Amino acid sequence: MGTTVIKIKSLGKSYSIAPANIGRKWRKRRVLTEDLSRFISGKNPQNDLFTFWALRDISFEVQKGEVLGIMGPNGAGKTTLLKILSKITYPTHGEAEIWGRTGALLEVGTGFHSELTGRENIYLSGSIMGMSRQEIDRKYDEIVEFSGVEEFLDVPVKRFSSGMEMRLAFSVAAHLEAEILFIDEVLAVGDAAFRQKCINKMESITTQEGRTILFVSHQLNAIQELCNKAIVLEKGRLVSPPTSVPKAVEIYHKIMAENVGHSLAERLDRQGFGSLKMVDFSFHDPGGKPLNHLEAGKPVELRIHYQQLDDSIQEIAAEIELTQPDGHLLVALESGMRPIGSGGDFRYLSCLIESLPITPGVVQVNLKLDGDGVVQDKLTHAAYLIIHSGDQATEQTSGAMPIVKIDHEWKDW
Repeated sequence: MGTTVIKIKSLGKSYSIAPANIGRKWRKRRVLTEDLSRFISGKNPQNDLFTFWALRDISFEVQKGEVLGIMGPNGAGKTTLLKILSKITYPTHGEAEIWGRTGALLEVGTGFHSELTGRENIYLSGSIMGMSRQEIDRKYDEIVEFSGVEEFLDVPVKRFSSGMEMRLAFSVAAHLEAEILFIDEVLAVGDAAFRQKCINKMESITTQEGRTILFVSHQLNAIQELCNKAIVLEKGRLVSPPTSVPKAVEIYHKIMAENVGHSLAERLDRQGFGSLKMVDFSFHDPGGKPLNHLEAGKPVELRIHYQQLDDSIQEIAAEIELTQPDGHLLVALESGMRPIGSGGDFRYLSCLIESLPITPGVVQVNLKLDGDGVVQDKLTHAAYLIIHSGDQATEQTSGAMPIVKIDHEWKDW
């Protein structure tokens, strides 16, 4: 049996949230009238707040040398969990016991001071982790070489691009003497070659140095390549305790599939002028039969059901964005402006893809409708597509899993 380095018991984190649609003016007025309201009504205005649980009753253990993937939809509590373990925030109840020096890379620039140079921030990060200057000196050249930003080390970090900042931040976290690393989706910022370099480094420090990593990512290929166990969170709860990565991916797909093809009519987080309103999004085979899942390399029709609320709208344009769950754009499908159809207030727009060029995994859908050149309705996270292996799916032989599959043919002569 391995050595336990993290033990989490009944961990929970709650926040007091104001009711929806409360703007700054309302809050300022509330501050001015709060005492008067309390005096007249005898009620405490704080009772208007409601409690939101970002995490609830989380319990599990992590063994030394494990690379634990943390999976779940947006808002599941993944980042909150790592912030508690990193002592950036504290739990409302429960506890987390950690044995070993920790390092965290939770977002670009975590632990960096924007006014200090890259060189100064290397030493600042090391000192925050409890390392002496002599210990940092021994690792300094390795950090700089790995990061690839040596030409900019005497420039304030606020002048760095997000990619440069991520390179340096990861290099610092990976090379300094942390026994446990908390890493949250930051690899999405860098280029593909550096992302693979980071994954290789994480594999090295776990297999050769016995360090432990907790890794949050929406990129299932990264979790499958790097992690030996995974957990799944949903709405702040632990759906799956540490288990094999294939089993965790199966559970994650099941959760995400529940968000596919649902009604959009009741969504309140929409943007736009409002003369057109999307009420549903669904997907079908070329014959119009509804599908309950998609297959890589197969044809699919993406269908937007919308309502026209203003008869004066003459032209319509639709846009369907397919992104990774972390928001990185894969494909943008644009209809271009066209005369609006007839046949009542409720109509359809559909987009036929002859061969879905995306490898198996989870794809997020963002939708937009323009009317007469003006954004009328826009929804992000409108749905999720779960893409399975199809007959034409590419077999992965080596290296990192690709995201987009393009039909192609090789010839030799």
